[in-house]
Amino acid sequence: MTEFEFSSSVWSIGESAFYGCSSLEKIIIHALIKNVEANAFNGCTAIKEIECPSSIDRKVVELNLGIKIAWFFFYS
Repeated sequence: MTEFEFSSSVWSIGESAFYGCSSLEKIIIHALIKNVEANAFNGCTAIKEIECPSSIDRKVVELNLGIKIAWFFFYS
């Protein structure tokens, strides 16, 4: 899996939800998600792009990824 888009029924991304998913390159987070828990994407070393609503803090996402992301696309 190289891209993952959360369904509209998801409101939180749990701790270590994608731990070690090393092929994941792109994440699309919809506006209903209000919480990204610790280490949700830890070990996802191939992530290059994240699309997420402006309601989610970039620093929170980066901390939970454990890496810095080159491309963030924020939408309202």
